[in-house]
Formats: sequence, C-alpha cells, structure tokens
Amino acid sequence: MAMNRRTVLKTLAAAPAVSLLSGLSGCDGGPYVNVLLHGLFMMEFNDNKLIIATPKFDGHIFKMRKHGQARGEAKDLPEFITILGVVKEGSRNTFKPENLTFPVSDLKRDYAIDYQNPSKHQCTIILPLPEDILGLRVGKKDDFKPQAGDIGSHIKSTPSTVLATITCLRYKPASGVDPFTINYYAEYPDKPSKESVNAALKAVKTVCGDQFTLQIEDLGPSAPYDKPFPEGVDQDDEDPFHQDLRDVDVASCPQFGIRG
Repeated sequence: MAMNRRTVLKTLAAAPAVSLLSGLSGCDGGPYVNVLLHGLFMMEFNDNKLIIATPKFDGHIFKMRKHGQARGEAKDLPEFITILGVVKEGSRNTFKPENLTFPVSDLKRDYAIDYQNPSKHQCTIILPLPEDILGLRVGKKDDFKPQAGDIGSHIKSTPSTVLATITCLRYKPASGVDPFTINYYAEYPDKPSKESVNAALKAVKTVCGDQFTLQIEDLGPSAPYDKPFPEGVDQDDEDPFHQDLRDVDVASCPQFGIRG
C-alpha cells in the first residue's frame, strides 16, 4: 500500500486511533497514556512525529494488549496504528541515554523508516511527539555485546551504564479521553538464542536498509523489574507476552532509537 505524504496525512486525520480505542475506556494509566513497546521496534523522529516500525519476521509474534487484559484476549498488531488526536502532543524529540540509539548516518540515509509505505513493515506506528520517554526494565550496558561495527559502538557509547528492554512513551490524554496503558509486542514465542536474535536483526534491513548490519556476540542475564513501577504500569505490563519467558535481556531485540 504505497502512500504519498498527502495520503498519509489524510489517513491520519481520518483515523485518529486505528485498532486502539475499542474497550479502553476506564483503563488505569494514572494521569497518563502509556504506550509500551516490547521487543523489536525501530523508532525515529520525523516530520514532528515519532515514527515506529517493526519488520516482518517469521520468528516473532505480533500482538497488542491493554493494561490488565488477559493475553488470550490480545489482538494481532494491525499494519498501521496511530493515536494522533487521542493524546496531547508533547515536545520531546530526543531519546533517553538508556535507549539503544545510534545515528542515522550509520545507515547512509537521511531518514531510516519509510512510513509512507506501511505494507513494507509488519506494523507501522505514527505517534505525536511524547511528553516523555521512559526506559523500563533496564539491564547493564556491559551485558550488551555487539559484534564489531559502527551501530554497536554507538549504542555502547551512550552516557548511561544501563540499557532499557522496554520503551514507555508517555502522553497526557486529550480532552474527553480516559488515561490508559497499552502494550505492543514484537517478541519471540519461546526463549530466544543468539542465533534467533541475529536472524531478527537481519530482518531489520527491510526497515532500515542494508547498512543495518548489527549482530550480537551473546545474550546476557535477565533485566530486573522496575521497583517502584511508573504510574499506570505494573509487573504484568513489564512481563513479555508469554509470561513463562520472563528472562528479558538487553540484547534480545529491544527497541532502537535512530538519531538524526
């Protein structure tokens, strides 16, 4: 489904919350709307929006689940999601040090994610600028062991001793919208190995181009849960989709922030 910029903007105006709001009224998000990303998502600021995409990859499950919802009631991630009009636009247009970030120049491109062609990705998400970005369930940066290369080196050079395994995008709800928390998953159906993680990272080339060559040397120990949890988030939100696979580490295809 190729979409030029005018078509994209028209679609956004007509669909303020694709596949999102049904059944969410009254979900407890504290005073906030919290959008949690679990697993392999690429994030980039572009056109005063936060663009997110996850690649098509047979080794992942792609689900969405609201706070407190049973996993058996979760829905498949649609091709396209936006909450424009559902939340108030924030002003944050940079990632946090605990996000796994690298410059777009590593990809030899001006922008990495082609949000005008969502059918290229398993799911494309277009959000307004957030009020804040929280890195949740962090592990030690020393446990992230990339093979030699610019992307891995830039991730390791960020001014933080920890890396996040979950990204929480925080917003204030728009007038008339109740606060809520929503979880988006692009995760493994069983315990990942170094080989399965590297296979998923190779799939990122369909989002970011052939210059995305990141591979890892090994996996690390499980990252601890947050204590205390942020408002509107609990341990169930920080668990992976399959709760019996609770060992989540900083190398198991977390979210990547692409810097301009």
